[in-house]
Amino acid sequence: MNWRIFLLSGLGLLTVSCATEKTTSEDAEDYAYDQDRDGIIDAHEGDEDADGDGIPNYLDTDSDGDCIPDAEERGTDDELALPADSDHDGLYDFLDTDSDDNGLSDTEEAGDCDNPLDSDNDGVGNYADADNDGDNIPDIEDGVEDWDADGQPNMLDKDSDGDCIPDKFEAGDENWETAPVNSDDDGMADYLDLDSDNDGIDDRDEVDGICDPPSDMDGDGYLDHVDVDIDGDGLSNAVEESYGTDPRKRDTDGDGYTDGMEDFAGTAALDERHFPDGTLIQMGPRDQVEALDEYTFTNVTVDIFLLVDTAYSYSCYHPRIPDFLEELVNHLLLVYDDLALGFGIYDDYQVPGWAAGSGVPYKMVHQISTDGDSILEEASEHNMLYGGDAAGSGWEALHQAASGVGYDHNCNGDFESTWDIKPFIAEESDAFSGECGQSYDSEVQGTGKGKGVGFRAGSLPVFMLAADNHIRDEAMGDPLPEDACHGAATFDDAVSSVRNLDAKVLGINVYEYWSTDDTLLGQLNELAEATGSYIDKDDNGSKDDPAVLFGSWNWPPIEDVVDALWDLAEEHTLEGSFQIGEDENHWITWFAATDFEEIEQGDSIDLEYQITTSAVLRPDDQFYRASLVLLDEEGEVITTHWIWVQILPNHRS
Repeated sequence: MNWRIFLLSGLGLLTVSCATEKTTSEDAEDYAYDQDRDGIIDAHEGDEDADGDGIPNYLDTDSDGDCIPDAEERGTDDELALPADSDHDGLYDFLDTDSDDNGLSDTEEAGDCDNPLDSDNDGVGNYADADNDGDNIPDIEDGVEDWDADGQPNMLDKDSDGDCIPDKFEAGDENWETAPVNSDDDGMADYLDLDSDNDGIDDRDEVDGICDPPSDMDGDGYLDHVDVDIDGDGLSNAVEESYGTDPRKRDTDGDGYTDGMEDFAGTAALDERHFPDGTLIQMGPRDQVEALDEYTFTNVTVDIFLLVDTAYSYSCYHPRIPDFLEELVNHLLLVYDDLALGFGIYDDYQVPGWAAGSGVPYKMVHQISTDGDSILEEASEHNMLYGGDAAGSGWEALHQAASGVGYDHNCNGDFESTWDIKPFIAEESDAFSGECGQSYDSEVQGTGKGKGVGFRAGSLPVFMLAADNHIRDEAMGDPLPEDACHGAATFDDAVSSVRNLDAKVLGINVYEYWSTDDTLLGQLNELAEATGSYIDKDDNGSKDDPAVLFGSWNWPPIEDVVDALWDLAEEHTLEGSFQIGEDENHWITWFAATDFEEIEQGDSIDLEYQITTSAVLRPDDQFYRASLVLLDEEGEVITTHWIWVQILPNHRS
């Protein structure tokens, strides 16, 4: 105290002071304001007895009897300031046994009364802290349950559901008045839900060990555990789980195309060898890209139509059509990128003395198709017939298969299946003036509408003409029917029809008397020369041999047939023009292509176009496709060049 002695003298007021513990006068003054010396003045404490212990509050160092000293609960160092009222209920904390109004007494929350718990280290003891663990979820919302059975009640547990993601990130925001987020609307807040977005994947797996803070892998503003598309590839986590792709990898198979893009294109996101065919363009939702693209003609597209002379005097020895076709199909599928087949039969015209009486000059058995099973099934119903004559109607068959014009044997305008040939597509210029129907079937798989058997636009038409004796030809003195509309076909008619298709012909000579009669060989050689059909039969590196193969009593070796067809296919060229094809939103705003009249294998065409997107703003990838199509002179699509547009969100574009 400081003792002060005041002496009055004639010289004035003399003050003498000595330093001791405290003056009695000041001590008395302090007690007058705060007699229990708890830092709360008596005027604020009053003379009531809050805890009923017989000591009035102004003299009681723990006025509410909660074991926490009033000096701790006053909440301020300023004696003249009002004491703390943490729950704003009008009752100061030092008088309130539940200072934060969370349903737990201050004594329960204090733990150590002289040093009350402060679980979140925010400077406010748990007893006065409405959010003990600092997770932005009020204790009264958190509750005292131990959701993850870790020994900590939720109100003290910074990770109530034990998913390694702190509750403060699952709360939603820092506003206590806002209910905790429930992302999947399942009635359970995210901080208690182990699958917050209800995608079938545990939150712990979705964050992949990146917990505090949780990752936002695709940067879309949604943390991974509540993001239905973690990698932002446009394919939801649930769908990726069902596919077996990785929800945390945009490109599971590493082929350069994201899983979402491959799903959109219908390719395999788990097979690096199977990806979208065409050009991939990545751009923003409101973006413009000018692209310089290229189309290279490399895909060998071949349509092969087998024409077989079935009228054979020694039918028991003649090779079977089904066997040959099956072997041919199995070999060709290993060679060609794009293959379609068809077949037809012929023997001779229905004229007394010329044929067996049961054959036809030509019949399309199966139009061009990519359905090998259907072709083989149809082939099983056809085999060799006993012909009873030598010459066959090969020129008529080839002419009809290449033109599809039809044949009216007696020119009466009525189709009679006994000897007439129905046109492939009915039109005024056919043999029946478009009045007798057609043989074209649009339901056949992989067919086209080209000329007489359904050749596809842009394919190379190849005829395999198999004959077992010489072909009826007026130039050789063979009589032809005289009354047929359009006339019976000659060699020149057949050649002209083949040339109009830019087709090739592979002659198959199965005449057993070839050593003494080379008539058929001469006809097939002449046909090859007239249609520009040459192969490298002698393997000298030059295609200078007429496309004719020989197989006495049998078909030629299948390897020779395949090699010959490949030699012919290599000469394939395309004619046409590129145009905009599919473009639902009209996002291709400008397009130009190099002019060409004819392109060959390996040739390239420059394609230039501008794409302007106007897509909805979304957090994950979106997709769009457009196409440029190569059309033939008749407007049929030869090939399609696909443009795959991957629309990236603004935060990634």
